[in-house]
Amino acid sequence: MRPTWPLLALTLLQGLSAGMLCLAAVALLAPAMDIPRTTLFVWQGAAWVAGALGGMASFFHMHRLAAARYVLRRLGSSWLSREALSTAVYMIVASFVLLVHLFWPRDLGAWDAVSGLAAVLGLAAVYITAMLYATIPAMRSWHSPVTVLVFVCAGLLSGGAADYALVAGRSSDLALRAAVMGLAAVFGILFSFQARLFRQAAGGVLSATGTGLSGRPYRLQDSGTSRRPYRTQTQIWPELPARLRRWLYALVFGLAVAIPWAAAIWLPGWAGGILLLASVGLGVSLSRWLFFGDATHSSRVWFADQPKTPSPVRREGKRTYKMQ
Repeated sequence: MRPTWPLLALTLLQGLSAGMLCLAAVALLAPAMDIPRTTLFVWQGAAWVAGALGGMASFFHMHRLAAARYVLRRLGSSWLSREALSTAVYMIVASFVLLVHLFWPRDLGAWDAVSGLAAVLGLAAVYITAMLYATIPAMRSWHSPVTVLVFVCAGLLSGGAADYALVAGRSSDLALRAAVMGLAAVFGILFSFQARLFRQAAGGVLSATGTGLSGRPYRLQDSGTSRRPYRTQTQIWPELPARLRRWLYALVFGLAVAIPWAAAIWLPGWAGGILLLASVGLGVSLSRWLFFGDATHSSRVWFADQPKTPSPVRREGKRTYKMQ
């Protein structure tokens, strides 16, 4: 699929925002982490900014802004409608988190409760966004529970890296550092499963093997107009060269797993926190780009160039015929 910056920004910033709020809620419920409430408020403020920027980016993905008023009309059947509603509700509650702390700073119970609710809603929003992709049967690379797990883990990892960068060098960063290392390891495992699914999808959607879908009757979706077919604009993307793909996937593992581990172990302090945040941010962003750029849609059978293979029928020597 053609990677577009609004989708990249929306999914990345939404996960970052939810991840930061989730770890802030855990810190509120675990006083042993010994993180000052002022720092937690900074985490929540940064999470709100990230979520707001992600929501704004989603508007640039719409071809017709006037149609945005219809986005909530299919809540019973459309994950896109549920995504819009869940993201909006999450941002409203995240705003209340900041307001409670600003106007009722002594009511710690209310702040803890609203913070926990915002964290749950943030995870729910990330889950619904991931289901929007995981429930598309025609997108063979995404049609798997691994998609949901990768989205959730990527959000927690990026949020944890951002939170760690703000407290790196303090005596209270040990638990958070261990959490980021664990999330990086889990993300690496899940990403390896996703890479395998992408290769299986690419090998199973060919003119020789079919679309990879069930044998149901198909219906025409594009009758042919003066415009290019929609599928060739978004769903069909030139296949990445095999060597470039290997380097990109290896780079994701290096940025999102290896470097964060090295920074957390051998480079404590603010320098290690900044390096870890930059490395995780680049690694998760590249993985999300590959999520779109390396995906295989079933319509590739009709619209994409297939590899040229020789005919299975053996050619005999040429025969010449003469007119009698």
